[in-house]
Formats: sequence, structure tokens, C-alpha cells
Amino acid sequence: MGKITRLVLCGSASVGKTSYVKQMLYGDEETNNLVYSTIEDTFMIQVDSERGIKETVKIIDTCGSNWSSTTNFPHHYFNFADGFLLVYSMTDPESFKCVENIKKELDRSRDRKDICIIAIGTKCDLSSQRGVDAKLVNNWAQKEKVRRFETSIFNKKRLAEPLIYIISKMTQPPQKTTLLGSSRRLLKQQSSDA
Repeated sequence: MGKITRLVLCGSASVGKTSYVKQMLYGDEETNNLVYSTIEDTFMIQVDSERGIKETVKIIDTCGSNWSSTTNFPHHYFNFADGFLLVYSMTDPESFKCVENIKKELDRSRDRKDICIIAIGTKCDLSSQRGVDAKLVNNWAQKEKVRRFETSIFNKKRLAEPLIYIISKMTQPPQKTTLLGSSRRLLKQQSSDA
């Protein structure tokens, strides 16, 4: 078995983290108004990356109430995850503020270069109830260098896009360095000058 990529779903309560994953994986998420709090759940899946390679991914669905208070963030998730899906509801401005706080805490805890982070706005089908200003989110995403997606559990294609994007980003093969090539060229040039 190859490397398992670990993704953590972060965001405040009732933003649709669990619905997002279950609808994407099973396609049978109940769309009634009953909301059950998630304590923590784990999903092991195989994802086809943009490069056509199957990647094994462990998605950790977290409790939303843990993220709502900046004083008791669950920092243990910051230490082992390879990537983070910061989820907010497009109908709830407080959920976006929570995502901003999570991102600040991630920046304090981890080096930006060793993790991938994306932001997912859920409930985009409820445009008449939109409470989060799209311009504000776009400016934040641009400033933080975070890719942003908008999804709805009713649009399966849009559900998969963020996951495929972040998996492909996290599992890119290492870049070949030209350090050796340029030093060899330099050695050849020095020997021909002598």
C-alpha cells in the first residue's frame, strides 16, 4: 500500500462538512432539515487525480463546535494532516469568520509550504439566502493564496472538483532540480578555461 494522504475537514457547526463528504462519496445524503452533530468521522477513499493516478485519501470529518472558539482549537489536527478543506456556509457570515481564524492558526502552526489548503463555500444553491459577500471571500482567498470553490450537495460534479484539485496538488511528483546540471556545466567551463 502506498502513501495515504490525510485531509482534514475544518469549519464551524452546520456548514455541511459531513453532507459534502457523504453526498460526494455515496450520493444518497438525506436533504431534509435534520442536522446531526458530527463528533469525528473518517473516510478512506480512492481518488483519481488530474494526472490519472489513483490516490488513497483519508478524510477526517471533524466536529464543528471545536472550531468555533479560537481559545480551544483542536491543534492535534494541524500536526498530522497533509491538507485542509476549510468549509464555510455561504449563508452564514460567522462560518466564514471561523474559516479565517482557522487559516490564521494554521499559518502560526505549520509552514505554508508543507500543506495544501482550500476553502469550500457550501450551499451555493441558496443564492437568495447568501450572507457571505463573494467579493470579500475572493479578496481573502487571493491574499491568503488559497483556492476557493463553491459547492452544493445537489451538484455532484461541483462536489468532486475541490477534492480532485487538492489531491492532485498534494501528490505532485517532486520537481527535478537543475542544481546538478548547472554545477556540471560550471565545472566543464572552469576546466576549459584552465
